[in-house]
Amino acid sequence: VRSVNDTIRDLTKTNSSASQLTHNTSENLEYFPVDNKSKMGIPKLRSTVEAVIRKDKNVALEVSIKWILLLDEILSNRRHETYVTLSDVKQMAEGVGIHSASELEEALNLFHERGMLFHLTSTEMLKNIIIIKPQWLVDALSKVIRDDNLHMFNRNEFEQAGLGADLRRAFEKALASRRFLDYVWKNDQVEFLIDLMKHVMLLCEWNFNGYSNFLVPSLIQQNFVGDVEDWLFVQSGVQCMFDFSTSFLPNGIFQRIICLCVQHSVDTYNNSNNDRPLTMTAPKLYRDYAMLQLEPGKTIHVQVDTENNYLVVSFEDNSHVAAFFNIINNFLVKMNEEVMSSGLRWVTHVQDEATGEFVKYEQAEKHKIYPWFETQT
Repeated sequence: VRSVNDTIRDLTKTNSSASQLTHNTSENLEYFPVDNKSKMGIPKLRSTVEAVIRKDKNVALEVSIKWILLLDEILSNRRHETYVTLSDVKQMAEGVGIHSASELEEALNLFHERGMLFHLTSTEMLKNIIIIKPQWLVDALSKVIRDDNLHMFNRNEFEQAGLGADLRRAFEKALASRRFLDYVWKNDQVEFLIDLMKHVMLLCEWNFNGYSNFLVPSLIQQNFVGDVEDWLFVQSGVQCMFDFSTSFLPNGIFQRIICLCVQHSVDTYNNSNNDRPLTMTAPKLYRDYAMLQLEPGKTIHVQVDTENNYLVVSFEDNSHVAAFFNIINNFLVKMNEEVMSSGLRWVTHVQDEATGEFVKYEQAEKHKIYPWFETQT
């Protein structure tokens, strides 16, 4: 218990969100240990949660009785449905006297923020589905994101369905075919689930070497052991480092960065002139290293060091460093805001090509150090 407590204290002491945490003061702990088998600690945790909720000023937020009636109407479908469509909810809203689209949107946003239902609005596909049983979503995602050694699919079943190769490709190469997704999700809201996984950066398109699949980076199993040619590029190219050591680098950040980079490559290819199609080399991907092209012939290398909590990006030539650095940095900001609730903290360092030393990005910006700032001085 104390060892876990020390780890949690180290992880949260520099996190700006730590002030929102409720500590186990009666046992002088940072957390509330529970035992699901004996139910030890659960009553204390429950009473603490209830006490915190009662103090939350948002609990006393006054809303229209029409909103309460609408929520009751939506959640009454839980008895036989896992989700409802936006068109269904609009009809329910009309029935309780909500006729304004903006008011309905405001109500659904509140219900989502309070965890009463799950509703995203970033795309039309996501906006159209309101999930009223979150377990359905958890079960659906776990059909794809899983440890196949611990939670094995029935191989014979997939072979009989003509999907044996699709199953192997998914868990050996982290590439899921549309047929595979249709099958494991039983053709139920497949487009929605694909859109959702794209939105939270767990999946992206993969159009390389004649394959049209979906990459699921969290399924990549192999660590980088060293192709000499690749490794020489990593060592010789100018580098930048995103240092998370003042807080921590959560699992999944590297995989999401890879997801965004690969999707960028695919989009670049798809947006190319059809009369002169681009040639994009397929990325080489590992659990801790990736070599990929953001544009044809322009390769970057991305490494993660989970022990020291940093990401390193290496560039093979200087002509695209400034532009590609901005792309990677924007990916990190996007992920932090949209997935991590702006909880990530990092310090950016870039390599001074003249000295080989790393300097803070702000210092490089001040002195316009090449190649991070286009003009060579």
